[in-house]
Amino acid sequence: MMRSTSVAILLCLGFAAYAADQKDSKPDIVVRGKAVTKDELDQGQPVAAFAKDEILAVVTKGKPACKNGTGGADFDGTVFSSDGEKFTTDELLARLHQLKSEQKISCFRVRAHRYDKLVYKRLEHVLVDENQISLFWDEVK
Repeated sequence: MMRSTSVAILLCLGFAAYAADQKDSKPDIVVRGKAVTKDELDQGQPVAAFAKDEILAVVTKGKPACKNGTGGADFDGTVFSSDGEKFTTDELLARLHQLKSEQKISCFRVRAHRYDKLVYKRLEHVLVDENQISLFWDEVK
């Protein structure tokens, strides 16, 4: 019994020493491939700040909260229509860019009878990638 306890203690001490050695050999944080300590990071300037509800929306839904409003349009396969007006894809993107700059929109919902991958990818590139507007595509029957 005494022998197995001694072996267990030695194993625990060995693992503790190994873990301590590993902790010292790794940086706290790696930013773009460069090791950075927490103190160095604290001295930097933040590039963005997010409210708790925005973070929770991204974590739970995968998309940011629509805090500045949600726009929407119907798509018939060739043109978009909203509030009695018809828009080409380029006209729609220009209008949404303007609304985003005025902080009147943070999400956009397309309603269509079928999914159009090419149109979606084009909207996604301009809205999501360039303007940080969440995009939803709803298929209606």
